[in-house]
Amino acid sequence: MRVEITQVEAHGAACRGAAGNDPPFFLETQDAFGERAASDVFEKHIHALTLGQAHDLGLEILQFVIDDSVGAERLGGLNPLVVHPSARHMHVSREDLDVLFGPGYELTPDRPLYQEGNFAAKETVTLVGRRSRVIPNLRILGPLRKQSQIELAFTDAISLGFEDVPVRLSGDIAGTPGAYVIGPAGMVHLREGVIRAAMHVHMNPAEADHYGVKQGDVMQLRIG
Repeated sequence: MRVEITQVEAHGAACRGAAGNDPPFFLETQDAFGERAASDVFEKHIHALTLGQAHDLGLEILQFVIDDSVGAERLGGLNPLVVHPSARHMHVSREDLDVLFGPGYELTPDRPLYQEGNFAAKETVTLVGRRSRVIPNLRILGPLRKQSQIELAFTDAISLGFEDVPVRLSGDIAGTPGAYVIGPAGMVHLREGVIRAAMHVHMNPAEADHYGVKQGDVMQLRIG
């Protein structure tokens, strides 16, 4: 099932108020719904908005777009998705963690992630790519996985000397490049597991039900 969320754009002005206030923001949309959207929503639009006001109006516009395209009765209210780029990181198995940090070592949570039960750990490792190029302080994410894998950005892969890192969903690592990973207690040679993560959405069951999707479905998300 495909869900389309239409874009809202926020443009910041290049000047700051004389009193040091937040710069005014200007909200506009790619008008996907014709004159009705303009008359229903934008007649209330104030062209010079503070950052907080822009955020509130953006949520109002997003609610209108979702209700119009999917149906307010089924969705029953705004439940926006948080969209952000994922920094390079490693998922580690029990076996590899024992080698990297010592037998029986447990990850130390540093901060929680949006996905319930997942966290960024305080532990980091050094990633060694082809031609001995390295990325230090690679963050480990918990909890432990059945297989270790490393998720990189395109530029990370190039800097390590990789030209063949595929775009894969998490866990789909068959036939992917490997690398060396160095921890304080030892080194692991991953035979495979280096990927560029495909765009994806993390949802709990309640959120999936809200959007009417299930595991493996494709959503269409348009931003800016």
